[in-house]
Amino acid sequence: MHEGDCAVCGGTVVNGTCPDCGDRKVYYDRSLSLYRYEAAARRMIAALKSGNSPELGRFLGERSADRFGSRALPDIITFVPVSKKRRRERGYNQAELIARSLGRRLGVPVRELLFSFGAGNQKRMHYHERFLNMLGRFGGDENGKIAGRSVLLVDDVFTTGSTVNECARVLKKMGAASVFSLTVARVDNKKVDV
Repeated sequence: MHEGDCAVCGGTVVNGTCPDCGDRKVYYDRSLSLYRYEAAARRMIAALKSGNSPELGRFLGERSADRFGSRALPDIITFVPVSKKRRRERGYNQAELIARSLGRRLGVPVRELLFSFGAGNQKRMHYHERFLNMLGRFGGDENGKIAGRSVLLVDDVFTTGSTVNECARVLKKMGAASVFSLTVARVDNKKVDV
């Protein structure tokens, strides 16, 4: 499992500063990724996002469970939501497939805690634009279901951390005691156009 020097996001610390965390407020407690977003991982995620390979979601969830190791189990697993349009296009939410497979393997309940207002495509956005684009893009039911509980948030790719950060902000507003993220792959921060 890829873990860098940063205690928050797992990124590489340069001159005492994590380029991913920088000066922004970080709401997640820790972020782990299985692979670097290169070669095979990139191809798997592209196939999963194409909408034709739901079995890859199950495989990646099982792989995540295998690699989760002896870490303390969360109380609840949830996943980054996609817009209704994306879900219709793909036929599924790839993060949900991974989370449900992971939850079955670990014996941890998986709950759909968040919903998306839609964020558009961030592929061509610069680092700081991604964070601004994510603000207010997710919501959740604040009825106390997760008050004081630890939540594992699952997604496919950690690029800048903007999506994970905004989801974690909402989960903590809903009462989560801690939010950890697990992504299949992590983009090397030096490759993100800042």
